[in-house]
Amino acid sequence: FWLSADSSGVRPLSSYVLKTYTHFGALNVRILALIKPGGIQSINDVFYSTYGILVMRFIAYAYTYHYLNWFSKTNVIGWHQISRPRLVSIGVLWILSLVLYVWNYKTGFIALYCLSFLHVFLEFPLNHLTFVGIVKELKQRYA
Repeated sequence: FWLSADSSGVRPLSSYVLKTYTHFGALNVRILALIKPGGIQSINDVFYSTYGILVMRFIAYAYTYHYLNWFSKTNVIGWHQISRPRLVSIGVLWILSLVLYVWNYKTGFIALYCLSFLHVFLEFPLNHLTFVGIVKELKQRYA
């Protein structure tokens, strides 16, 4: 059973986890190389070292924070004011993304990676508005 640990306390990872995480593995190896130069021998250092696990936790935190942060921006984004056609378009795009992953995981990953990259660029103006709002609030409170 893959959740049980061996005598050293290490839990072996399933082949599915190892296969699907390889796309993030390169990112982790690069981050680990910055944190611990020369200490990265293989992808196993990502999965089975203290630093590797910390980096994976950090990436999970960053992604979770990013998505939860959207909820704090709902007034700025205006999700509650979205038109029905736009909502349907978003739903169709989401379903097509799932179908693309089922059809071919690699193609789905590449397509959604491109959408994610586009998402980051398109979010810059929203981040600017957020920082402007924070500065205004701080000035009002401490001026």
